[in-house]
Amino acid sequence: MDNFKRIFNNCENGYYGHGTNGDKNVIDSIFKYGLRNSHGSLYYTTISLGPGNQLDESVFDELNNWPHLGAKKIIIISLPLKYHIFDNVSIGTYLKSVEAFSYIPSDDVKNREPLLIDGSYTMPEFVKECYDAQTKEFIDNPKYYEHLSDEEQRKLFETVKYNYIKTLDESCGILEYKDIISHLPYYEFPITDDDINKYMSQQQENSDFHIWN
Repeated sequence: MDNFKRIFNNCENGYYGHGTNGDKNVIDSIFKYGLRNSHGSLYYTTISLGPGNQLDESVFDELNNWPHLGAKKIIIISLPLKYHIFDNVSIGTYLKSVEAFSYIPSDDVKNREPLLIDGSYTMPEFVKECYDAQTKEFIDNPKYYEHLSDEEQRKLFETVKYNYIKTLDESCGILEYKDIISHLPYYEFPITDDDINKYMSQQQENSDFHIWN
């Protein structure tokens, strides 16, 4: 019970699992650089365990009997639900539900870490733990966002909000999306007008820079 309360403690987050082969170098790399999104989406990389407010100790049945290749080391991803995007083909957001938490490692980073390959990754700050189904123990990720300082969390979520707006701006349009989800249950719009104006100003500055050069 103590492990359940400690790991799946955030009712405002959604939890996901990814089975690994147990190699320590792989786990260390995931903790440090994040989890690669197969085919560009976390959907193909993980199994959704559910939102924190709906989970109970039965989640360990799934962790102990992982359906994918019987993996015994399970990476636990924890993502704030408020920044999930409504997944819909018709508005261009299909498979972009958790795009706000993704990034593409730079070439410098990939050169330093031989296990990294091309493609997008879920940020390491949202990799919470690794569960060992054989020993029933958890390995904590020190980079997980809830362990960071208030200032580090603020900067992290500035990036998350930027990614959220950028994803929507490039799909259906941020204001159009805001109108769409205003009619949907369970979805909220987590972005303020100031956030949108800041993003638009940055885009304009980038545009002016390219024109100038």
